[in-house]
Amino acid sequence: MNKLIEFVKVFLAALGKWASFAYLLRFAILLWLFAPVLCLLNMVSATLTSGILVSEVWEQYLCVSFFLVSAACSALVLARIALIYGPERLDLLTAPDDCRPPALKNLLVNDNGKREFLALLISQLPNLFVFGYLIYFGKNQGVALTQILLGLAIGALLACIFWWNANAWYYNAQASGFSVGSQPVPGAIAWTGAGYYGHVAYVESVSGGMVTVSEMNYNGNWNRVTSRTVSASSFRYIY
Repeated sequence: MNKLIEFVKVFLAALGKWASFAYLLRFAILLWLFAPVLCLLNMVSATLTSGILVSEVWEQYLCVSFFLVSAACSALVLARIALIYGPERLDLLTAPDDCRPPALKNLLVNDNGKREFLALLISQLPNLFVFGYLIYFGKNQGVALTQILLGLAIGALLACIFWWNANAWYYNAQASGFSVGSQPVPGAIAWTGAGYYGHVAYVESVSGGMVTVSEMNYNGNWNRVTSRTVSASSFRYIY
């Protein structure tokens, strides 16, 4: 009986940690599911969402495609932030199991860069369904296939170019063979995916668990070089 009680306690504790971590991922999950849910609702009742899903010219499909790809990239960044800082947020840094699912941890926060393009591909999987539905539904509404495909293609391309900025530095560096990690050293590039564009800075010095960085365009200081000292865990680092 004592073993059973102990097992139940351990199980409930683990379940609570998983629930807490799922809570941290809620915004990423919502972004990934928003567009597919609209499509499913339109299948049930076209009067509910048809005004959102039906475009008439390629420029409108461009805007829709840009939003879809950008939203998926945003969800990927949010998921990575949650996985990187989740253990600290949940006070699990010293726990044997920090609650991060091994598959997601290896995919999104590994330091070898081998799965960067796989992560990007997986983040766009919901859009394959949405794009397919947009093509199917648009054709049934009398929209020319060339208009649909042209708009979707250009919008996706523009979104990829737009997102090739600071929020992708860390993982692009991995994919390019640079060493990355969580320990700061002077001369390294400090990176965070926080914010809409992400942010990078230059590591000037390290003291204990604190790091001093120099940077531009932080906190409204446009075109000005500023410095600050923050917790080393505020960034990931490119060496």
